[in-house]
Amino acid sequence: MKCSILGLMSGSSLDGLDCAFVQFDIAGGTLQRWQCAWTTTIPLPQPLASSFPTLATAPYLEQFAAHRQFGEWLGEQCASLIETYKTIPDYIASHGHTIEHYPDKGHTLQIGDPSEIARRTGCPVIYNFRNADVEAGGQGAPLAPVVEKYCFPGHHFYLNLGGIANLSVHGGAIRACDIAPCNQLLNFIAGEVNEPFDRDGQMAAAGRVQHDLLAALHRPITLPVAGAFSLDNNWIRKTYFPLLETNQSVEDRLRTTVEYISQAVARQVSAAQSTDPQTMLVTGGGAHNTFLVERIRANLPAHLQVVVPEPEIVDFKEAILIALCGALRINNLPNAFASVTGAEHDTVNGDIWDLLS
Repeated sequence: MKCSILGLMSGSSLDGLDCAFVQFDIAGGTLQRWQCAWTTTIPLPQPLASSFPTLATAPYLEQFAAHRQFGEWLGEQCASLIETYKTIPDYIASHGHTIEHYPDKGHTLQIGDPSEIARRTGCPVIYNFRNADVEAGGQGAPLAPVVEKYCFPGHHFYLNLGGIANLSVHGGAIRACDIAPCNQLLNFIAGEVNEPFDRDGQMAAAGRVQHDLLAALHRPITLPVAGAFSLDNNWIRKTYFPLLETNQSVEDRLRTTVEYISQAVARQVSAAQSTDPQTMLVTGGGAHNTFLVERIRANLPAHLQVVVPEPEIVDFKEAILIALCGALRINNLPNAFASVTGAEHDTVNGDIWDLLS
């Protein structure tokens, strides 16, 4: 089946809505070819996006209002993109924005009303990309190994430096897990000096590691993680933000946090226990932080080559992932792997909202 899908991803770092228009050709249960026609990032709407971090503890009616508002905004953006690029997708695959993620309690929640997207575009919408996996006993995350396997094969490790850092290990059964909070922490510190992020890691590079803070950052998560493991954004904010509210300079706290992230990556990689020449593909917004990537390289074994791909892949791998998850869903093929999430079996995730059905 050939299909075109507009993938939408709003990540935990709250830096924008990533959009990718991708064409897929799937036949005989196999992805034959794919092509990304265009990509773009749209700033999230304010003040709605500013409320996302507090929605987990908000009353239901407030959550529902945000769900509807965000869906309306998503629909408006999609309609505008369709008009701008003169391309109508067969489906829109929308991840929504995660406001609650408690897989151990059988619960994960992404907001962004699909009915509003469908109503404003006339396109069927695929959504709810984590629930079937959670219902099967999985973590509902990470989903990234799906796009790594089908669209970016050939590497042993895949590191995504988003709001949360997660690592996939390919070779035999695919394994993956969240490792540590990443851009959420760096952006939180940079915000103290009214910067959305630390460009190229320049402020961090000017600081010094504070070893007491470094030790404190390592305590909440024991690495390497042995099995399926995912992090909740609310837990990260409650656990890590207070640790970072010290009287140390912004530069020192950024430098220490960069070292924490790079050491966390190295600790998880150490569980692979291989000395063969290998490569690690690094994507996500943190891949633009040249100082962070430099420190990750410095902490990794010499036989492991760090590869940062072209900017479109760095920035839009997750939007391409959501488009792919949509394509797999309409072909009734698994888009979450049990070996990654810890579910009882591979699962086909996604509900479809179609105005014509």
